[in-house]
Amino acid sequence: MYIWTLIATLLIELVILYLLSRKITGSLYLIFLRLTGSNAIAVTILSLFLLPGTIIHELAPLLTAEVLRVPTGKFTVTPRIEHDTHARPY
Repeated sequence: MYIWTLIATLLIELVILYLLSRKITGSLYLIFLRLTGSNAIAVTILSLFLLPGTIIHELAPLLTAEVLRVPTGKFTVTPRIEHDTHARPY
């Protein structure tokens, strides 16, 4: 019984963390968009704000692939802006 309580608690916490993460990121984007008036600049500022976590997140599988000698593609940590409306990964 105890293990199921732990699993349920973990799942609830993950859902809450996911929703909060999306809300905070969206709110930060809107703040930067209202301050700058440009989608491209807002995405760039948000990308710079999130850069340390993005680098760590992207380096983990890259280093694992290198250790296992798996070929890797181009390493990028910033999004590409298309037509000043959407951010896309490279």
